[in-house]
Amino acid sequence: MNESLLLTAEKLSLNRDLRFGRSCKGAFVVKNVPAQTYLTVTPRQWAVIQEFNEPVSVPDVLGKMIQERTCPALNEFYEVVLKAHRAGILHEGQNVPFRRNAVRWFVPLPTHLTLTFAIAIMVAAIGLIFFRQIPGYNAAHWQLTWQDFVAGWLAVSAGLSAGYAVTASVLRSSGNEVYRPRLHWQTLVPHFALDVRDICMADPATQMAAWCGFLAPLGAIAGLALFLQKPWALFPLLGFFIGLRPVDGLFGQMSALLRRRPRLDVDHHLLFSLNHEPMRRLQIIWRQFDWRATAMELVLGVGWALLGAGFVFNFLNLSFRATLSDAAYWRRSIPYLAGAVILVAAAWCVYQFWQTMRLTVRNFVRRWQRRWQRWHASAEPTYTEGNLRQAITRSTLLRRLDVDTQTELSTLLRPLTVKAWRTVISFDEPSDQIGLIASGSAAVYRRLKSGRRAFAFQLSEGDVFGTREIVDPHNPQLEVRSRTPLFAYALPAAEFERLVGTKLGAETVYNLTHKLAFLRRLPICSHWGSQATARFAQLSQIVKYPEGEMIMHEGDNVQAFYIIYDGSVQAMRGSKRVGRIRRGGFFGEISLLQNGVATASLIAREETLCLALSRADFLRFVRHNYYVAMELERVSSRRLGRPVFPLNPLSIGDYYASYSPSEPNQAV
Repeated sequence: MNESLLLTAEKLSLNRDLRFGRSCKGAFVVKNVPAQTYLTVTPRQWAVIQEFNEPVSVPDVLGKMIQERTCPALNEFYEVVLKAHRAGILHEGQNVPFRRNAVRWFVPLPTHLTLTFAIAIMVAAIGLIFFRQIPGYNAAHWQLTWQDFVAGWLAVSAGLSAGYAVTASVLRSSGNEVYRPRLHWQTLVPHFALDVRDICMADPATQMAAWCGFLAPLGAIAGLALFLQKPWALFPLLGFFIGLRPVDGLFGQMSALLRRRPRLDVDHHLLFSLNHEPMRRLQIIWRQFDWRATAMELVLGVGWALLGAGFVFNFLNLSFRATLSDAAYWRRSIPYLAGAVILVAAAWCVYQFWQTMRLTVRNFVRRWQRRWQRWHASAEPTYTEGNLRQAITRSTLLRRLDVDTQTELSTLLRPLTVKAWRTVISFDEPSDQIGLIASGSAAVYRRLKSGRRAFAFQLSEGDVFGTREIVDPHNPQLEVRSRTPLFAYALPAAEFERLVGTKLGAETVYNLTHKLAFLRRLPICSHWGSQATARFAQLSQIVKYPEGEMIMHEGDNVQAFYIIYDGSVQAMRGSKRVGRIRRGGFFGEISLLQNGVATASLIAREETLCLALSRADFLRFVRHNYYVAMELERVSSRRLGRPVFPLNPLSIGDYYASYSPSEPNQAV
């Protein structure tokens, strides 16, 4: 499954052959009947899936839900779409899922009666573990024979087979399905098995009865063998103990059923790539936190550990109760127990964040490798056709040229080497050379009205510099200084204008040399990706506002998203000044995402240039670039002081009421 293609271009439609489980605690299960796949969702998440009732793309659904103010959190939106597609609930309309028929099961068992007997059997088995001696071992030697091993092995097989039969009977009594009876003979303990995944469609009481009923036969066999002091009792007892485990066992299922919020599919085994980022993973983990379920998990976990300790002590003919009352023993054991807890916590962190840690380390290594290469590049750079082609292909601007023009351009490029911290182009001396950076980085400075030099943006590999006299009417005074040893390819400005300017247009050259370099240094654009940032540079228009001009009126519909290219803007709420937005700041995105109105008036404090993206272009740009959408949601939620999504039916109103004047870049 190609995530990018699925979330941007593919048209999906809703599967018609679905079945719905009982609603419980604000969630329900949707079953794809032919493929026997399941999806646990909330009504809000199901509303997202229902938008695909007719074939439609994900960006169109997102745009519609933003306009109708029904959009959930974006990480949840994309995750539920991917999970529904994997389950076959959403599909492209071409694939036919494999149909698995249910089997007829003729022996129903009442839910409450089964639950009562199962709990009684398991409590009795647990009590026998503590109060009856487990045969098979003494201080001198093992007492188990090969016949005991065979008998215990057969007992575990019989207990597991009977457990599946009881579970299937409970499910049939509640109207759920049973699938695929088979003999699991390629396992350590061969047994008869059934596919009972339909258990998730049942109500909590039925689920509890099914899980307890699955373990009850094994517990009954183990308890009876222990009561009769059979040497092979060790094996069913061990199987019973493993079945009680707090992770994916009976104790784990019991604590899960006590949760106030059911475990949704969007909260685990995440598919959406951006949900693997550390902060989002922590948010998802915190969203799942339920103190009642956590307390129950801790109690059951401690109880399972004590049961295991009692099992081992009993088998070794040691007194577990005497050990519990031995204070000296526990003082010696506390460091080991603390170390075990720390080890488990570290293992959990590695499991949860392994993918993110690996990506972070890899990006860190690549970044420092690139810096090392810039500072330790050869003083005599190689000048080959392959290097020229690679430099042209790396450039966002020059790779748009046709092959013949790229070939002619490569014949005109000549190497240019500049040491670190040297002026490449000065304010007062116009340059007749256009440069293409092959290795190194450079800083571009602009001159303010006061004459002071101010940093504008940074250039790196693939960027073009020196085009200000040709395509830059807004910032005619720019200076370029190398930050590292700089190796570039240069050609005369007249040739650049003939080959590039006339074919791509002055506006495109300006967008992909100046506007793109400016946008890349902004924190909001740092995670967009090169293609999305270049697309924004081309879509946005430069709008000029004289000093004192009103950019936006409080209460008006916001018609564009703005990034301040030069100058600054003052935010007013009524007659009260509530903030100031400087160069690189942006505004308008909250109102556009929430389909609301401006909550403040914005006035240019000085002559100001803004990169403006119209409402329609902004929403289209956000819908088709999920990296952009997620970043804007994150930034806007931090500014707003609460999540931008899910939306509420009312208009925004209290953003600037909680505004902190110390924050320089605020939004409307």
